[in-house]
Amino acid sequence: MTNFRIELVGRSFFIFIITLSDSDWFLLYILGLIILFLVSISCALRN
Repeated sequence: MTNFRIELVGRSFFIFIITLSDSDWFLLYILGLIILFLVSISCALRN
């Protein structure tokens, strides 16, 4: 079930990226870095 949810989020995220304009790429990059940081912190706390 989790893999299906990840795949669904990945597809919607891919469609969202296609509709972006060039000026939004920098903000998206920063947002991605923040999300990766939070995910790594939560994984470290879980272990």
